[in-house]
Amino acid sequence: MSALGIEVETTYTLTDRSDGLASVEATATVSGAEDAGFEFPGAPSIPGLEMRFENLSGALEGSYELDEATGLASAYSMNMTMETDMVMEMPQAEGQPAGGSSMSMSMSMETTVEGTLGRAE
Repeated sequence: MSALGIEVETTYTLTDRSDGLASVEATATVSGAEDAGFEFPGAPSIPGLEMRFENLSGALEGSYELDEATGLASAYSMNMTMETDMVMEMPQAEGQPAGGSSMSMSMSMETTVEGTLGRAE
């Protein structure tokens, strides 16, 4: 899967089937799409401003319990880590020397989600 300059390659493994439920484990690597820029959804576009991820890496581990009759998840748990440098190249201002300016920011994040799903009564 690839979105917003991030590529995720996931392997799903069926680990158990019992009483109409399937247990699935997921492991993934997270990396940056080559030469992929990105924009923040909903943010206005600024002519000449370029943003990109560099040195993006991470991992994902998770498990799902699926209802075999519907294919829908009834429970899930996922941990994801990611590190990257976000680089912003600024447009050249009128009257300024060529080459423009840039800035970068290193980011590291860890996300954990888990839950159960059921029918509304």
